[in-house]
Amino acid sequence: MKQKILIIEDHEGVAIAIEHQLQLIGSFHVDQSRNVVQALKRFSSAHKHPYDAVLCDYDLGESTNGQQLLEYLRAEKRIPRRTGFIMITAEASYSSVASAVELAPDAYLLKPFTQAGLAQRLEFVLEKRKALKAVYGALDLASPDLAAAIAACNALVVAGDRFALEALKIKADCLIRQEQWGEAANVYDKIIAWRPTPWAEVGRARTLRLMGYPELAEEKLKSTLSSFPQFVAAYDEMASLESDRGETVRAQEILEQAHAIVPSNRRSRALGLMALENGDHEKASRFLKIVTQRDRHGLLRSTEDFFGLANALRQMNCHDQAMEVLDSITQHFPESRPLMVRKMAAEAITLVAANRGFDAKKRVRDALELLTEQMAPQAQLELAEACHRCGEVKRGNEIFIHVAENWQENAAVVLQTKAVMARTGAGAEAASIIDESLRELTKTNNEAARHMKAGHFDDAVNDMQKVAKRLLSHATIQANYVQALLKWVEHNAPQNLMSLPQHSRPRQHLALAREHLQQLAKIKADHPRLPPLQRLLVKLTGETDILKPAADDHASLDEACTMEIGE
Repeated sequence: MKQKILIIEDHEGVAIAIEHQLQLIGSFHVDQSRNVVQALKRFSSAHKHPYDAVLCDYDLGESTNGQQLLEYLRAEKRIPRRTGFIMITAEASYSSVASAVELAPDAYLLKPFTQAGLAQRLEFVLEKRKALKAVYGALDLASPDLAAAIAACNALVVAGDRFALEALKIKADCLIRQEQWGEAANVYDKIIAWRPTPWAEVGRARTLRLMGYPELAEEKLKSTLSSFPQFVAAYDEMASLESDRGETVRAQEILEQAHAIVPSNRRSRALGLMALENGDHEKASRFLKIVTQRDRHGLLRSTEDFFGLANALRQMNCHDQAMEVLDSITQHFPESRPLMVRKMAAEAITLVAANRGFDAKKRVRDALELLTEQMAPQAQLELAEACHRCGEVKRGNEIFIHVAENWQENAAVVLQTKAVMARTGAGAEAASIIDESLRELTKTNNEAARHMKAGHFDDAVNDMQKVAKRLLSHATIQANYVQALLKWVEHNAPQNLMSLPQHSRPRQHLALAREHLQQLAKIKADHPRLPPLQRLLVKLTGETDILKPAADDHASLDEACTMEIGE
């Protein structure tokens, strides 16, 4: 099969000339795209048989340049790691483009280039793709196999492959993702001893920060910036270091220095949201406007850009402008219930600030009609805040309690809930109500757990039924309810279980167990109690296609997890 190459070039004559050169170099299947939209359609249609390489012009003659397209493709996994990416750029802009970007293409091709130059770059990229095939294959999986990727990297290093340095870089990144900070540090030390590079120095600083040595990390970063003042990844890491210390104003200043070097969309967004957190609303609006207006194709936009910008404008008392931004959201993103709830909640808060209370309450009522119990917590919390600001305190507290109970095990959601409650000015009252509710929830769950241990399965089922149908996003509650149901069936059902009528109690308990087991899988697909619960259900029913247990998990229910919630 011919190797596939995509040319992304807005000038037809140039694209045709490049394709002609490619056909003289070798036998390739070549496609062309004139713009970003056409390119994305090509990538989608080539999903099953991805391109081997992409030749992309940096200046595409529109608001999205080649570097921004590359960042989007990698971040959204629209192309696999094994697809090589060659950036074509004018020599005059090469130094500013190549020296600063944090996500570099596999190779650059400077204009004007010869057929020999094109052939050399293409050969390099295709050889790299071949050498790192096993590494990329492991990382391109839906759930990346980091251990396999590390093993493949080790093999390349041992063999002394020409791409051993790239293999070490990938290995270090995999180790960081596995939270093996010390092992990653050793790899970076090996790279620096072999060939000092700014990305390795920054990587070593990152491991120092993650291992809890901020002073050493700062020293390493200052040294790196002294030698490579244009390397923006060092500024980003320094900003992360300051954020970890709680010095978010200093972190913002550092990000502004990086933004002056490379004003990427990711950095503009980070700056805008950090400025918003710091109360620097003027800069928040400035940087978030850049993000929302830069890309007319919408590739790099996020709903957070618009909500953040509207928030900054509202804080600056620019209420009409804030409403315009919120109104434009549905022009850029597909409508969905969570998005519309968030939009209406933000509009309500803005209308209250503009002394338009009647209109604000109407927005809240409309949002409440769209609200569902399993909607993402962020949308629910924002609506709860809008309820409070519109005087619907009771309804707002009900939403706060619902979120706090359902996502009790999610530390980030708990912190977000407390932050939103604090913003409403009714934090103490709402917190007291929530604390009491969580105490009752914990008491009910733990009583059921004790009934289970004592073999009182009727009592356990009755206790868990009170909360399981209400708390569909609470993993431990769902797991406990399923376990109580299945243990009841195991203890009480006759031998001919599956011959009983569907309306019989054992069969009804099995149906409920299936339903809530699927809910548990939806909440947390890798929950440790899923496999043993699945195996028990299969044992009782003989139906092996209910849910596939993890093949490598043999834990018993008792080994997998305690049923009780800490009091």
